Amino acid sequence: MFVINSLHPCRFVAKSDIRDWPLLGWLADRSGTIFIARGRVRDVRRIFESLVVSIRAGEHVAFFPEGTTATQGTVLPFHANLFEAAIDAHVPVQPYALRYLDAAGGLHPTVDFVGDMTFAQSMIAILKGPPIIAQLNVLPVIGSEGAHRRELAGAARDAIARALGYRAEKTGNKIG
Repeated sequence: MFVINSLHPCRFVAKSDIRDWPLLGWLADRSGTIFIARGRVRDVRRIFESLVVSIRAGEHVAFFPEGTTATQGTVLPFHANLFEAAIDAHVPVQPYALRYLDAAGGLHPTVDFVGDMTFAQSMIAILKGPPIIAQLNVLPVIGSEGAHRRELAGAARDAIARALGYRAEKTGNKIG
């Protein structure tokens, strides 16, 4: 989130419980993050409509379409729902490929935040670990005109997988 925002300022969409995370939740809230309470259909619809208005007004909105975290070397299936905001606002989708590397250029061993790991455990592992290099690739935009949200999600997922060097048929599984 902060890596992308440092290069291309935007508002992020995140699950509402991130707001309660120590320090990071406060920073996310102060940076204009749009929090969604999953499972509350009325809340999701209201926020979706607000996203379309924001995008049409020229704001940049970003989200992580996997909807959860995965180990590096994995691209999970993308949830297509939020891609519909780009279609409704008549704007293209700008995919980014982000990974965290160690000094030797390999995938960094301490950045994975998966399973039952707590936010505190993740932060301690990162702070105790070796330096991290964030690699962000800005990929070509994908037009949304006439597209279906699932097509957009699939095209973005495939572009990101290719940029990270993963074969498209392997993107749902651990690579390596």
